[in-house]
Amino acid sequence: MSISIQAAEEKDLAKIHRVIHLAHAKNRRNGYYFPISRISQRNLLLRMRRDQFYVLRYHDEIIGTVALRRRNHSLEICSLTVLDQYRGQGFGKKLLTFAENKAKASGWSRVMLQTLKQHATLRAFYQRSGYRPLPGSRNRRGKWIALYKTLPSAVSDSLEKMK
Repeated sequence: MSISIQAAEEKDLAKIHRVIHLAHAKNRRNGYYFPISRISQRNLLLRMRRDQFYVLRYHDEIIGTVALRRRNHSLEICSLTVLDQYRGQGFGKKLLTFAENKAKASGWSRVMLQTLKQHATLRAFYQRSGYRPLPGSRNRRGKWIALYKTLPSAVSDSLEKMK
């Protein structure tokens, strides 16, 4: 199985835009609206230049995305998308773990993300991955929930491997 996660390249803009649009189509049909689902290619390019944006390739086809964005004093994982036909196969978890490892390698000890409160499937996915509600977080009109995860330190990783 040929899987790779790499920095997004501007030459792939149209493919990335298509993946994001298609990956959110089912969410839109089910009443879940994520702002990135309607992003223009121009604004996506600006986000790719601003954020650390990555693509997941499976047999050389882009099937998912994830981005890391610095917000004030925290690092946010955002734009995590996987094409519908590849969901439930561990690709979302691979993207999430990749983003967490990038954050840790950059010296961050905690990451956060936001998702829709009513999207129980996504909330459960993030909670299974160790994310917890961020106390006291404010969100747009109560629709969103901010979640955070404290990343294990290199010392605790080493101790865990020794067990």
